[in-house]
Amino acid sequence: MKKTWLLGFGFFSISLTWALYNAYVPLFLEDFIESTFIIGFLMTLDNYFALFLQPWVGNRSDRTNTRYGRRMPYLLVGMPLAAVFMMLIPTYVSLFTLVLFMVLMNLSMSLYRSPTVALMPDITPEPKRSKANGIINFMGGIGAVAAFGGGAVLYDMHRTLPFAAAAILTLVALLVVFSKIKEKRDTLSYTVAEKKQVRMKGELDRTTVFLLLAIFFWFLSYQAVEALFTLYGTRHLGLSDSAASFSLTFFSLAFLLFALPSGYIAPDAFNAESVSGDSIALRSLRRGIPVINMINVRNIAMEHPQYFSGSIETASTLMQAQWPASQRVVAAVIALCLIAACFMIRHPTEPYLTQIQGDASHA
Repeated sequence: MKKTWLLGFGFFSISLTWALYNAYVPLFLEDFIESTFIIGFLMTLDNYFALFLQPWVGNRSDRTNTRYGRRMPYLLVGMPLAAVFMMLIPTYVSLFTLVLFMVLMNLSMSLYRSPTVALMPDITPEPKRSKANGIINFMGGIGAVAAFGGGAVLYDMHRTLPFAAAAILTLVALLVVFSKIKEKRDTLSYTVAEKKQVRMKGELDRTTVFLLLAIFFWFLSYQAVEALFTLYGTRHLGLSDSAASFSLTFFSLAFLLFALPSGYIAPDAFNAESVSGDSIALRSLRRGIPVINMINVRNIAMEHPQYFSGSIETASTLMQAQWPASQRVVAAVIALCLIAACFMIRHPTEPYLTQIQGDASHA
């Protein structure tokens, strides 16, 4: 799985870039536009590219054949361009230049996003793809947490710094992926697809439809929160720009914590035998409920700053319980999340947490 971790740097750069974009670009647009509806409309530019350009690029990469492989040329062009336009976004001097940089950045991202996603199954055997998906999502989660958390600190220094840092990290990620993954060597079966017409109707069986609906509702809820949250934080909660962005760190932290467990337990948890009775999520929550009572979360949060050792000990106990492996992992993660959340609510040691609580209380 070493190659998957290395490929994860590509997903790291994608998540890092989108997180910064969604956190700060609405605030930049607010300098010229008061209507939240229009700001929201402009924030959907990437989705128009996703509807039309990304499928074409992905299909085109299937039929590309160069000395660097099928997918890599798109990364070599798209990632440097995205880095340049990402760095230019906070240097806008008018609405026109801001929207121009937004369009060019989205266009550049569309050139390499689909080929990056396609590389994972290209280099990963089918039985390991669930774990590989967990790994790349974990790397993406790190990118989002770095953008919201670290980006807030850099933004306080100067608003161009988080975008410059993202541009540099994107180039570093490209260097790692390009130097460590050689498509013609690492791809399981390197073949160039023939040009053929794909009929959507023939691809839509029952499983595919439900999978697409799940992805649709996932993005509907996820993007509804992320894309305009900083506007909500500054307008209605009275937060500063950086504090509103920092508060999204916990939104991505939950994604980060569950990425690896979900990828590793999926083959065991979602076979016919385990799904036929009731879902893994419900059974794991049933395991988690007595866990909440057992660890006395309130006392840990309010009276024991050294909760880290207690939480790790609790998780270790859960991992040794006589339950199926998948349920042990999920229950342990639930316990850790609850302890961490309660502790941070009671002991906001970070300045951004202090500001978020203080500003919200006076709103």
